[in-house]
Amino acid sequence: MATRLPALWVRRPRSRARPACRFAGLLLVLSAGLSGNLFSADARPDATNRWGVCVHPGALDFEQQLDLVRDAGIGWIRCDFFWDSIQPQKDVFTFRRYDPVVEQARRRGLRVLPILDYNSRWAGRAHEHLDLWERFVETTVRRYAGRIRVWEVWNEENGGFWNPHPDPAQYARLLARTYRTIKRVDPGLQVLYGGLIGTDVRFVRQSLGAGAAGCFDALAFHPYCQPRSPRSSGRLEEFLNLRAMLGERKAPQRFWITEIGWPSTRLHSPQETEVFPLWQAVLTAAVRKTFPGRRNVRIAVLADPDYLESYATALAFLGALRAGPGFSEYRAVRIPDLAALSPDDTPVLVGLFGETFPLPAFEAMVRFVRDGGLLAHFGGVPLYYAFDSGKLGGWRSAAPPGDERFRRRLHVGWEAWWTHKGLPKTAPRIRPAPGTGGLGFIERALETKRWFTDKALASGDRMVPILEACDEKGGTVGYPSVLYRLHSELRGAVLVNTLPGPGGYASGGVSRATQARYAVRALLTWAAMGVDKVFWYDFRDDGTDRENREHNFGLVDHALRPKPAYRAVQVLTRLLGPHPAFSGPPERIAGTDVFRVDTVNTSGARVQVLWSDNPEAVLSPIPPGTTVLDCYGRSVAVSDAENRRAIPVGRYGVLFMRLRAPAGAVAK
Repeated sequence: MATRLPALWVRRPRSRARPACRFAGLLLVLSAGLSGNLFSADARPDATNRWGVCVHPGALDFEQQLDLVRDAGIGWIRCDFFWDSIQPQKDVFTFRRYDPVVEQARRRGLRVLPILDYNSRWAGRAHEHLDLWERFVETTVRRYAGRIRVWEVWNEENGGFWNPHPDPAQYARLLARTYRTIKRVDPGLQVLYGGLIGTDVRFVRQSLGAGAAGCFDALAFHPYCQPRSPRSSGRLEEFLNLRAMLGERKAPQRFWITEIGWPSTRLHSPQETEVFPLWQAVLTAAVRKTFPGRRNVRIAVLADPDYLESYATALAFLGALRAGPGFSEYRAVRIPDLAALSPDDTPVLVGLFGETFPLPAFEAMVRFVRDGGLLAHFGGVPLYYAFDSGKLGGWRSAAPPGDERFRRRLHVGWEAWWTHKGLPKTAPRIRPAPGTGGLGFIERALETKRWFTDKALASGDRMVPILEACDEKGGTVGYPSVLYRLHSELRGAVLVNTLPGPGGYASGGVSRATQARYAVRALLTWAAMGVDKVFWYDFRDDGTDRENREHNFGLVDHALRPKPAYRAVQVLTRLLGPHPAFSGPPERIAGTDVFRVDTVNTSGARVQVLWSDNPEAVLSPIPPGTTVLDCYGRSVAVSDAENRRAIPVGRYGVLFMRLRAPAGAVAK
């Protein structure tokens, strides 16, 4: 097990005795020709290229898009081959939409992954007319048999693209007929089980039992997880479960990711400068009511980079607390630190942000309240989604959403229009509750949708409202902020708030800089996990609305201007080449919050890639003469403070290093 860094609020220097052998012999080399193209204008398609991207043919500038795809070092394009487009009538086939795609891709050295998909207006649902579907498949595959070698059968059949509703048995029959048809054309052609939403072990298992077993060469899936990072989402753990199930069924254990991406949507929710002062005022009122007359109050904030659901918010709120007037000391703690956190020393723990919570921290929080501490929460209904950590560091659902047992343990009750008849859906304004003064405002516009009650309190407990929600006429609707003063088996207090949180991106999006970092990390992480090919969705933004997530998945914007993610992917492919080999999944470097992937690039050189979700993560020592590249190919300075050569991995998010080592040091 990797050792953990101390709490962020106690930054101890790393031991000088720590051996430097982990980085001994590292030599960073700025890759020559980084600005040049990897592929010639008419290069032979390289089927071994690991990197792909989804495209939408038909635009007048499609050839320009393909030039940019090639220049990014990407080797595959994926697009729909619509049945309705290729066969608009029963006895009419036309390929004028797709012949140019295949030829233009060939000229640029790109391979095409077509998706055989969707129903026909004249024929109806494909699974109900398999003879007609089979004719379409055979005609299409024969036309391109010498140029297209892999065919994906449908897209997200376990979701809304299968009508009238997803059905594993229906898909199994269609897949089996399609597989036999394609293999009859050429046994050497490869067939992909159509890209699943997520990993969906249940759907796959049922389809295997219904006839899909033995009818695909590799399985495609779409492990979207926005806005979470690739590691924190739990998708890696789910993938291992899928692979294990396929192994038990003697099914192929080869995988393609034919879609993954993060939309770079624009900030549109309340900003920290608007929300944090209100949070601080509410927290101050709760502390004064819980510990009247006490001046020196230490406050801990749960900010754990291993739990990314609330890490950024926790760090930002901690910074706001430190910058403002208030109590004697503020410090950050991580989940393992909670076991030793005592209310006698630190009486307040700001431990819950939003509606999700880390299950490994829950019992320590209950103990903290039982022993007399004040546990504070901000944002939505607390303890609504329980997440547990997986073996690979991600987080996955650990209980049904809304499970009341967690709130009951802390005596928290709540209500909304769907739980209590007669309540409105929203309340447009808030004001201090009676008896709560000094919040800095009388009444203000702030919409709330859920409110707290006393229905879970035990004998001796008391609910103290901090804020009231009111309607347009000034009538009280409910309480979006309350303090539960507990005098039962729990002796402390719980502060809960449905007040909105700061920042956040529309529809689960991320910033453009984060999109770039996640693109590199996702491609590398999944390739290192043993996935054959990884396709980014999609290449071009589908529109110009910065708040519409479907308009913002691209590596380039709608006008084909490269976004930061395009440059990051280009640097990755230039340094690693089209088909690097990997030593294994990403691993944490002992004693740090830094993860690494070891690779051997296409030229046989050893390349190490580092990243961290902790913005304060620093790695040292670094040998003299080392050069570091960020994800845009720019040189990063190595700090030599206190004679300890270090690189701030967290500040840059992703760093590349090229190592001097024999190619055999990393197995293919």
